[in-house]
Amino acid sequence: IAADMGAELHHVKAHGSLYNQADRDTELAAAVVEGITDISSDLVLYAPPAGALAAAARAAGLTLCAEGFADRRYLENGTLMPRAEPGAVISNVEEAVAQAMEIVANGVVETLCVHGDGPTAVAILRELRRRLEANGHAIRCKKPTLAPSGASS
Repeated sequence: IAADMGAELHHVKAHGSLYNQADRDTELAAAVVEGITDISSDLVLYAPPAGALAAAARAAGLTLCAEGFADRRYLENGTLMPRAEPGAVISNVEEAVAQAMEIVANGVVETLCVHGDGPTAVAILRELRRRLEANGHAIRCKKPTLAPSGASS
């Protein structure tokens, strides 16, 4: 679909339950990675830094971009707290930014996710960017390549 629209994919990120289940289930992780490599082995997989999904990506030779979440709480085992549990989503700007800064300080992730459907998402992003830049971290973004309508590549 992306190619038909003149877009060039840069990365793939499984969403929601698929993301979490594939991180725990080696067979599902392998299927996700196989689906990605069937399209292109040049695609980057955004996934938790440890777990089945990261292991499958590495085994297949995919580039992994280890991801952390600013606005989701983690369980003691390092996995995301299920959204159905009270307090799983962090809407307090200072708490979310503090957690993100701690994640960055640990040096395990390369990208941070903030869910855009939260009422404080924009405020979290603004403060997080300010704090990251103040601490010497570069903000980088791979912009999608989209051919003008009607153009061919």
